[in-house]
Amino acid sequence: MIYKPKKKYSWNYNFGAKVSADVVGATFERLEEEQGEVNKENFLEASRPEESATHNLFEWNDSIAAEKYRLQQSGKYIQLLNVTIVNIPQQAQRQEVSIASDELKPKPMPITTRAYVDTAPGRCTKGAFVNIETALSDDEKRKIVLAHAFDELQMFEKKYELYGELSGVFTAIDKFGRELKDGT
Repeated sequence: MIYKPKKKYSWNYNFGAKVSADVVGATFERLEEEQGEVNKENFLEASRPEESATHNLFEWNDSIAAEKYRLQQSGKYIQLLNVTIVNIPQQAQRQEVSIASDELKPKPMPITTRAYVDTAPGRCTKGAFVNIETALSDDEKRKIVLAHAFDELQMFEKKYELYGELSGVFTAIDKFGRELKDGT
């Protein structure tokens, strides 16, 4: 039996998925209906049979999958390592924003942030990670890091756009995007 989705689904970005978002959405709907929720384990199990519509999303060759998993772990460790920066350069100092008045106030204080950031242009490339201080002190790398940050903010906005309580945050994101585009 082919389960048809109740809604129209799409992927956040084009990452070369071998299965349409509607097929995956239909599978998630079926799992939620049958098991009360969707989780990594029940989705993997539903995809395991070769005749499953979502089977081709996964790498089933164990040696290839093991290497891909180790690469995924490697990337996770790069992303999860934080650093605390005590002496913050002026241009990197955190700005306290009053959304109501758009007033910015410097707030020099130690910041704990990702130790290494991706400085590869574009999003579907293999990451080129450098330490955050190097990235922020190099004009080109800084622009790339800020563009990546804006992409993530737009994903946040898209994820939570139904929450009117966050409209001030979305206004600030839009303002940041305009300033980024204008180069200011």
